[in-house]
Amino acid sequence: MFNSLVVRPLAITLRAFLISAVFIGSVFADEPAQAEPTRFDIEQQPLKSALTEFARQSDREILYSTDVVADKEATSVDGVYEPEEALDLLLADTGLDYSVTVGETFLINDDGVTVTRETQTSRQC
Repeated sequence: MFNSLVVRPLAITLRAFLISAVFIGSVFADEPAQAEPTRFDIEQQPLKSALTEFARQSDREILYSTDVVADKEATSVDGVYEPEEALDLLLADTGLDYSVTVGETFLINDDGVTVTRETQTSRQC
């Protein structure tokens, strides 16, 4: 019925399509889930205590050096935000930035400061 010369390329094409679909699905499955927007109510206060409150309200872990956050003031955050947006607002005008680990932990950093063993952890108790 079907010529083997026609069926063979069709089978190869179908196999390549299925492998591509599985690969694309696995790539998207490995991406971290986007955080749900959360209600934040954090008053203007010293950055160290604001980060502790942020960790509690977002249910996320934050790592930072006490030297990095010392003598810095956080702006208030009041509203519904994704955690990254809320942290951006908290860190506004502090000169600090953050990165996010594979485990979704926030790492607060300053380009001029090295994080050491003295790093503090803020998390919900």
